[in-house]
Amino acid sequence: MRAQEDQRAARAAFDAARPAAESVQRRVSARIEERRDRQELVTFLLRLAFVFVSLVLGYVSLARLRGRGSRYVLLAGAIVVFATLMAFALAADYLTDYFNPLDAGLLLLSLVGVLATLAAFWALQRYLARRLPHRRVRKGECPFCAYPVRGNERCEGCGREVVAACARCERPRRVGTNHCAHCGAR
Repeated sequence: MRAQEDQRAARAAFDAARPAAESVQRRVSARIEERRDRQELVTFLLRLAFVFVSLVLGYVSLARLRGRGSRYVLLAGAIVVFATLMAFALAADYLTDYFNPLDAGLLLLSLVGVLATLAAFWALQRYLARRLPHRRVRKGECPFCAYPVRGNERCEGCGREVVAACARCERPRRVGTNHCAHCGAR
């Protein structure tokens, strides 16, 4: 009988202590959740700062190296590409916390990828069409190797012919120019 009374008293003490224990457990869980949220926020901000600094460093170095005509422009371009890919990875990592892109279906995702690739290719082609003709043919330089030609019909650097007959008027025309100086033909 004494054992049963002790058992009942222990059970009553346990039941009386349970609400306080659950309250403490909720507070501890809330603190742990706050710390985890704060840690995730700090991690996100550090990753965002890293991407931002990489992008700024890449674009600044790209502008400076292009201005100087340095041969290290490709390195600066690689930094920009790296930072851009890191930005996409950061965005994908945090956006997938809110939705699952595979819910849209693989066909839709494939179509989005194809459209993004075509848009990038179109933008690159427009950029190249604007930049290359103006860069490639400079007065007094070979259009093939950029060696100074000084009015010669052939380049001393690569040996190619830099003056040829115009297709329309048959007058001499520099190779690589957009229009003939005499008749204006393209």
